[in-house]
Amino acid sequence: MPPSLPAFLGSMQGEDLGGEEEDDEEGLQSAEGGGATEEMATCSSQDQAMMQDCYSKIVEKLSLANPTMVLQVQQLVGELRRVTLLWDELWLGVLQQQHMHVLRRIQQLEDEVKRVQNNNTLRRDEKIAIMREKHSALMRPVVFALDHVCSITAAPAETPHETWFQQTYGDAIKSALERLKNPANPANPASSWLPFKQIMMSLQQRAQKRASYLLHLDEISPRLVSMTTTEMALPGEASASDAVTIQSVGNTVTILPTKTKPKKLFFLGSDGRNYPYLFK
Repeated sequence: MPPSLPAFLGSMQGEDLGGEEEDDEEGLQSAEGGGATEEMATCSSQDQAMMQDCYSKIVEKLSLANPTMVLQVQQLVGELRRVTLLWDELWLGVLQQQHMHVLRRIQQLEDEVKRVQNNNTLRRDEKIAIMREKHSALMRPVVFALDHVCSITAAPAETPHETWFQQTYGDAIKSALERLKNPANPANPASSWLPFKQIMMSLQQRAQKRASYLLHLDEISPRLVSMTTTEMALPGEASASDAVTIQSVGNTVTILPTKTKPKKLFFLGSDGRNYPYLFK
């Protein structure tokens, strides 16, 4: 099953993109255990490299036996990933995840602003510099996470839906990210998050309106539409004696009105039957 938004967000959490800052005691404990952590990271990296090497060798062997089928499977998996998590869904999930972290940081910044403003020994420019530096430090994990997502959705659009997203939200996201990095008024930290809050609300409204309706496959994945008479066996339907292959993909994708908003599409099999599949 293609990776979903929870998997994507989980990987971001694993990279500590939205975690809270550690206090001095936790930082000391972390430093003391740094050697073990570094060793675990090294082992993990080695395991990933080994798995990637095994994967490459398997694909190479399969490609020698049936290069057409391997290319078709790779394209199918890539496009199902695209369909399962559209760019607007990706941004909505990430902004919702980061929003609670940001609210806590804003409260911290507002407390810091009061302390700085009440310090009569500082000049006005010094106060602004301190508030700006504190804002940058506290928002750095959030900016890092949003920068990562922005790099994904700023890539050249490959579908009409991605083109629509960039035209509708591309400039607003870039402007909001710049404002978060360089707030015009660091004495009002909530204002730096306001543009992203507005984007999140717009995406929420769109998601609520389309809680259960049909997407057109030619809008979200023209490549899937063009995949016809393939050599790929239908998942779960293959048998040693008579494999049913994918002849085409239905041109409608249904978003179901449940919590995870799974998507359902149909494959037309070589036996003439339609086979429904659910992706989430």
